Amino acid sequence: QFILDDESHVVKAQYSVTSVFPSLECKTPVMSSAGVADFLIFVNSTDTILVQSAFSFFEPPSSVVSNPTVGSESGGTMVTVTSFTGRGMSGLTSSSACKFGDVVSQASVVHNASTTSLVCVAPAQAPSTVGLMISPNGQDFVETGANYTYTQVPRVYSVFPEIVTNNTHYITVFGSHLSHGLSPVCCSFGAERTAGTVVDINSVRCSLPVHWGVIGFGFERKVSVSINCVDYHESEVSVRRLGIPAHIFTTPNFGFWSGNTVVMVSGSGLSQAGAGGVKCIFGSTSVNASIINDNTAACQAAPY
Repeated sequence: QFILDDESHVVKAQYSVTSVFPSLECKTPVMSSAGVADFLIFVNSTDTILVQSAFSFFEPPSSVVSNPTVGSESGGTMVTVTSFTGRGMSGLTSSSACKFGDVVSQASVVHNASTTSLVCVAPAQAPSTVGLMISPNGQDFVETGANYTYTQVPRVYSVFPEIVTNNTHYITVFGSHLSHGLSPVCCSFGAERTAGTVVDINSVRCSLPVHWGVIGFGFERKVSVSINCVDYHESEVSVRRLGIPAHIFTTPNFGFWSGNTVVMVSGSGLSQAGAGGVKCIFGSTSVNASIINDNTAACQAAPY
């Protein structure tokens, strides 16, 4: 018997001895509302109570929102399922689960100040779009109306430029399956995240972290791209940020307008870009610098 407020339903139990221990199977009735019902088991009639317990009826959520809606075929993506209407996702327990297509996956309930969400771990599946279902008990699943799309694993092969300065604002990342078009693309430089702009399915323009423009020392960071701004697959491709040259001194500071004057440039960090990586700009004309040593370079002045 299931009793919830003024509503009462008596159902017949099925006795089973197929398992190690004898068991009873009771099919839950349709209830007019969600809530915690009194659950009673009787012997022969409703006069002798054998078990008195409780059973929670869960209201299927409506207007479900899931995020992200895209992930790689390798699985492992944490998908958050939330409903902002009716009773939302209330009633979920530690036994809750998700189903991606026909594959059941583990889930955990997350509570915050205003909502309750179910966080599902997407299982590995071949590239496809599948329906997303949820269960309050790991047995009974209901449709959410949401879909999840599996894509091929994104790969990063190269970046341009590989060496950047404090004046560089973005790089282009080249690889395979870097975009799906269903969700925003993000980039990572080590532990730092930035926004990405899709050029095509195999290339993404990644903004560099803004604070890189004011850091004085040089460093190197691994680069990866996320097709859902949640998962970042490991990459061996790096971008090198040069330190800002300091204590710059030039001599001479004047010469003939026809150019060809050799200007010596002194300062720390001048050789870090390597041969051919340093240039001098006279007005709007750029010329290659010759590296003399770690802190000295020579440039031949351009005609003015």
